[in-house]
Amino acid sequence: MNASAPRSAIALFLTAFSTGCTPLLLTDIVVEPSPHMATALVATWTSDRECIGEVTYGVDGETSQTTDPEPRPTRTHRRLLLNLPSNVDVSLRVGCTESGEAPTTEPAIGTTGTLPPGLADLTLEGTPEAGTDLLLVPTLGADTAATIFDLQARVVWYHVEGQGMGVTRERLSVDGTSVLYMVAAYGDGAEGDPAIVRVRFDGQELERIHIRSANHDFAELPDGTVAAIVSDARTVEGVRYRGNALVERSPDGTERTVWSAFDAFDPLTTPSRYDDGELWTHANALDYEAASDSYWLGLRNLDMLVKIDRASGEVVEQIGGDDPSLPFAGPTEAFSGQHQFQWLEDGLLVFDNSADDRVSHPVEYAFDADRSTLTEVWAHHADPVIWNYALGDVERDHEGGTRITYSTSGVVLQLNADDSARWQMSSPLGTGFGYTERIPALR
Repeated sequence: MNASAPRSAIALFLTAFSTGCTPLLLTDIVVEPSPHMATALVATWTSDRECIGEVTYGVDGETSQTTDPEPRPTRTHRRLLLNLPSNVDVSLRVGCTESGEAPTTEPAIGTTGTLPPGLADLTLEGTPEAGTDLLLVPTLGADTAATIFDLQARVVWYHVEGQGMGVTRERLSVDGTSVLYMVAAYGDGAEGDPAIVRVRFDGQELERIHIRSANHDFAELPDGTVAAIVSDARTVEGVRYRGNALVERSPDGTERTVWSAFDAFDPLTTPSRYDDGELWTHANALDYEAASDSYWLGLRNLDMLVKIDRASGEVVEQIGGDDPSLPFAGPTEAFSGQHQFQWLEDGLLVFDNSADDRVSHPVEYAFDADRSTLTEVWAHHADPVIWNYALGDVERDHEGGTRITYSTSGVVLQLNADDSARWQMSSPLGTGFGYTERIPALR
C-alpha cells in the first residue's frame, strides 16, 4: 500500500514482547510531502499509549537515515523526513520507543513531490565521496533561491526568492533548526528590500530580519544576534564616498553599529585600489570568531582583511593593505580583490580575485614560526583561466581537499588533497552561486 495515498486507518499490531506486556498499537500512518517544500516528507501516526516516535527511511529501498526521536512521549506523532531529492519513492519504517523497547512497523512508501520551476539544475562530473553531506548553495539568476544540494547534485532543500533579488549567503541557524539566508538587490538597476530570511527545515518561512542596506554577507551569533555588512556613505572634503559598516540586530529587534570603515580608515590616505569612483571599501565577506568575540571582515577594494573587536569596535589585526599587523613575506605574494576566506590552524586560505590581471584562484598562506608573516604555500589555477568578477569562495575540508566556488561562472570544484579534481558541479548558463558551505545532513 502506498502510504502517501488518501488517509486511511492502517492498523499494525506489533509482536508482544517477551515480558508479556500488551502489544503497542500504531495506526493511521500517513506520509505526505510538506505543504511548503516538495523534497520534505511528513510522517504522522498515532499510538494507543504514549511513546517516543522516530522514522528510519531512505531511497532505492534503503533505510539508512533516521529522524531525531520525538522530544517527549505522546500518542499523536509527527516526524519530518529530510535530505531527499524530488520525485522519488522513499522507503520508511515508523517506530516508537516505550519502556526501553523500540518496535517498528512493516515498511511503507512515501513519494516526494516535483520541484518548482526556476531552480538551478546542476550537472555533475566526477565521483563524489560516499556519505550524507550536503552543500548550501545560494543561486543567482533570473529566478533566485536558497538551495541545498546533496553531493549527487540534486536539490534536497530550497526556498524560492523570485526575480530581481540575489541570495548571496546561506547559513544553518545556531540552534540547528532552520536555514538563514541573505537576500538583496542584485544586478544593474535591481531594487528590493534586503533581509536575512529564516526558514524552517520543512520550507516554512518564519521571519525576515530587515537591516538597512544589508548586502553580501552576514553572521549569526550564539545568542541569536545577527550581524550584517551594510552600506555607509559619507562626504569627505566635498566628495561622497561609499564605505561599509557592521550592524547587529539582537533577537529583541535592537540594532547597533559595531564598526564603520570611516572610523578606522580615511579615504584620502587609504583610497580604493581600484577604479571604482566613489565605491571605497566594498566589504564583501564576514565571519564571526567566537573564541575572541570578534569579526573578520573582507574589504575588497582595499585588498585587506581586518579583525574587529566586537565590544570596542576597534581593528585589532590587519592583513593586506598598508602597514598590516600581519604582513606577507614578500610584496608579490599579497592577494588582491579578494572575496571569501577561511582561517586554518596554521594559516589562511583566500579566494583571490585579481582585477588587474583578471584571474581568479584560491591561495593558501602559512604562518612562520612566531606568527609574524604569511608566506604563500599553495595555489590552484584553473585551466583555462577563470575570471570570477564577483563573489567566489574557498574552503578546506578535514581530509585536506579544497572546495572552490567560481560564483559568477556557476562552478563548484572539489579537489583532493593532491590537487587532483574529485568532482565538479556546474549550473546552466546565466545562473551563478553565492558563497557555498558544506554541512552534515539535516535532522
